[in-house]
Amino acid sequence: MFVTKNCQMKEFPLSMRVAEKWGLGGMIRTIILSSRISVQGIFVQALADGRIAVRVGKDLFYGRPV
Repeated sequence: MFVTKNCQMKEFPLSMRVAEKWGLGGMIRTIILSSRISVQGIFVQALADGRIAVRVGKDLFYGRPV
């Protein structure tokens, strides 16, 4: 839960709650690798060509953000 500007309690999206529970502390992002493959992981960096990198476990994936 977090407090918004007007002090109302709101819920994080499920993926952010999972990231906090696991101690990941990063933003969950989704990328597209191909027309049928997408990956959801912890945001690592933005690249100059518009792609972003996300981490899933020890693996890094690079693709277009959704």
